[in-house]
Amino acid sequence: MIQEIRKFALVLPIAMTSLVHVDSKKLRNFLMFGGTTWRESIPDRKFYPVSVGCRSDRRQKRRDSSIAEGSGSADVSSFFPDQKEKKEWEHSRQGLSLSEFLVQMMLPELDGSIEMLPVAALSARDYDEELQLHIKELQLIEEGAQRLVSRVRRYLELQTKPPAEKRIAIIGYNYPPGEGHLLQASFLDIFESVSRIMKAMKQHGYMTETYSGTELRERFIQEGVVNPGIWTDERGSDS
Repeated sequence: MIQEIRKFALVLPIAMTSLVHVDSKKLRNFLMFGGTTWRESIPDRKFYPVSVGCRSDRRQKRRDSSIAEGSGSADVSSFFPDQKEKKEWEHSRQGLSLSEFLVQMMLPELDGSIEMLPVAALSARDYDEELQLHIKELQLIEEGAQRLVSRVRRYLELQTKPPAEKRIAIIGYNYPPGEGHLLQASFLDIFESVSRIMKAMKQHGYMTETYSGTELRERFIQEGVVNPGIWTDERGSDS
């Protein structure tokens, strides 16, 4: 996986024997302010931490994510499914169990990680007659590894892509859930907030139209720019 990333980026492997006793201040200074040759060779000092394996210490995970946040980068994470062997994982319709989902995906995401992808799983290698147990080793999950490499490549491309060429999706939620609460939230004017975001984006070079909060509301409700049928007339439902 590292060799694939090296085809389009510099890679600095950092291995740790323990996540609990890592000095985050020293790591931050080394990555962001060290002034070393490898650091100076990276334009604008941009980098993407890519972590592999389990993160059991949430406090350490938050400190690791803060390093990425402080550098304007993303903490791209990955994990090893630990309750299924590779063959079982590849043929499983369920995927992660509930406990695995909470530990391997939800908690890291809350701490700032993105792209939680399975990249390797245990596989039986030999059977030890003396110990009467199967010796297992980690084997690459090709699909997950290739997807992680592809995502890292695309994130790096975004760093140099002009804003006018970027495509941005703004997601608004209905609260409480239901068609009658379109883009509503407690104590927030979502339409006006989206309007201001679009205006700020246009000022920074993004190719977007600008609308007032009232105009956005009319476009969504009166012009039927939504999926639910109760907001659309017959022409809107046909399209």
